[in-house]
Amino acid sequence: MNNDKWEPVSAGDHQIIVKQLDRKPRGVIGIAVRCSYGFPQVIANRPMSTQMEDVKVFPTLFWLTCPYLRRRVASLESEGWIGRFQAMTGEDESFLHQLETEHETYAAMRAGLVPDDVLRSFHEKYPNRHKVLTSSGVGGIRNRDGVKCLHCHVADHLGRGYNVIGAKVLDMLNNITCCSSGDCGRERE
Repeated sequence: MNNDKWEPVSAGDHQIIVKQLDRKPRGVIGIAVRCSYGFPQVIANRPMSTQMEDVKVFPTLFWLTCPYLRRRVASLESEGWIGRFQAMTGEDESFLHQLETEHETYAAMRAGLVPDDVLRSFHEKYPNRHKVLTSSGVGGIRNRDGVKCLHCHVADHLGRGYNVIGAKVLDMLNNITCCSSGDCGRERE
């Protein structure tokens, strides 16, 4: 499941990601974006994995690893911005249409990482999980007019270059996407 859109994850990258997240990541298939210091900022994840007999779907294609951005985005979430963006879906038809399209293209991109024969087999054996894999939107959200997590929208915007909510969040952060220290461990605190 190699994707030439993303950089391979080196052993050093893996160590940095573990430090950034304070845990081992699951199913990383590449570095989607690096910060100005060269550290992983957004990783791309494998959309599904098999562990023994069980198949698990991981619907979050892009994961924000940068401690600086994660902390700043979390502060916006704590201020109620998920609800505000959700309210915008009922007030602004253009915003809603753009969000629905982004959920749809995100799902298609994620499903496109799985070989067709595997998708067909997955559909036959696990129809409900297949539906999550092929139709859930940004961050695994199931309703196309929904807003689940600002971190996922920012990661999607940085990873794909567009996401209406991710762009608005970064705008609220004055488009400052990198810490001033270049020390992911210190920025996490």
